[in-house]
Amino acid sequence: MRFRIVFPILPLVITACAEQAVEFGPPPPTAVEIVADTMHGQVVEDPYRWLEDQESQETRAWIDTQNEYTDAIFGQLPDREELTELLTQLMRIDQVGTPSEKGGRYFYGKRRADDELSILYYRDGYDGEDHVLIDPHGMSEDHTTSVGSRDISDDGELMVYAIREGGADQVSLHIRDIETGEDLPDVFPRDRYGSVQLTPDKTGLYYAKYGTGDPRIYYHILGTDVSQDREIFGEGYGLADILYAQLSDDGAWMLVTVLHGSSGWTALYLRNVAADGEWVEIINDGKSRTFGDFAGDKLLLTTNLDADNSRVATADLAVPQVAHWAEFLPEHEEVVIQGASGVGGYYFVSYLQDVQPQLAQYDTDGNLVRRIEFETLGSVYGPSGEWNKSEAFVTFTSFHVPTTTLSGRR
Repeated sequence: MRFRIVFPILPLVITACAEQAVEFGPPPPTAVEIVADTMHGQVVEDPYRWLEDQESQETRAWIDTQNEYTDAIFGQLPDREELTELLTQLMRIDQVGTPSEKGGRYFYGKRRADDELSILYYRDGYDGEDHVLIDPHGMSEDHTTSVGSRDISDDGELMVYAIREGGADQVSLHIRDIETGEDLPDVFPRDRYGSVQLTPDKTGLYYAKYGTGDPRIYYHILGTDVSQDREIFGEGYGLADILYAQLSDDGAWMLVTVLHGSSGWTALYLRNVAADGEWVEIINDGKSRTFGDFAGDKLLLTTNLDADNSRVATADLAVPQVAHWAEFLPEHEEVVIQGASGVGGYYFVSYLQDVQPQLAQYDTDGNLVRRIEFETLGSVYGPSGEWNKSEAFVTFTSFHVPTTTLSGRR
């Protein structure tokens, strides 16, 4: 249905433009204020850094001027009301995010057809009744404030969530007590936050921050002021680097991935946080991309090291360096491996074959259990889940198939 409805929009716009000449002058000028940064010995000039301050009077005035210019152009198009009505019908549909199971509760975001914003829900049990956890519609009169879940405690009693105002990159973090419906006093000020993970015992959380300064990973003890948070990783890294932290299911180990630019090479580090151990460098060769996931007492690694189409390896947590890797799935010249994850005691590998997304499930000995195939081209996300649980979720979406979440149980 969506495929047949969407495509008539294009002739409608083209016809409107062909039947009536649209008059417009040059766009409003944008002030140039050069800011120069020296990165790796090279001077990089940014003429529009001033626009990053979304709250300044200058930025707001610029946005208003650009909107007026755009409205003046589109306001000349005939049939605009009909087009607006059609687009509204297409966009006003129910949308449900991928659920996350914690402590027997299922948490997910859902925007119903009549909602302007996504609402955070939970249900007790797979077939339980839905409960509204956080509804952002009352947070702002113009519905420009949204919320999103960032992490949930293993027992399903606490949720870390973000409040975003006006679509800004910066958010504030809050912690909701599911039972009482009230927030804890811990409030993280507006900034750009990356990975956020509560410890299994709910005494603290780890988070990455990269907005107001160089990227760093911090540890926060619940009930204390954020200003007292301790930096645990990131010394020496700068604005071009992205840090992402993962905790093992038992909270004993932390894996940090350092991305040098969004598409650059990566470095991996591991630490036994339960024993307050030292950081161990897994790989940092300045050229390859490697990503890892905890799978019981091992790391499951997807890497293009010595493999243009990528391969999958495993590593013991005690000796995770490259020299100790064990080959799990070698490179294949006709298949591009995209990622691997450990869920429910199995290894799942996602890959592309003839531009078709595929998902394969293996046992830990490397035996193929089954392939999960999709009937059309699209994108596959997941599976998501935990190593010591028996449930997984896979999300599929494409240009003409609505986003669909599949669940599987062992």
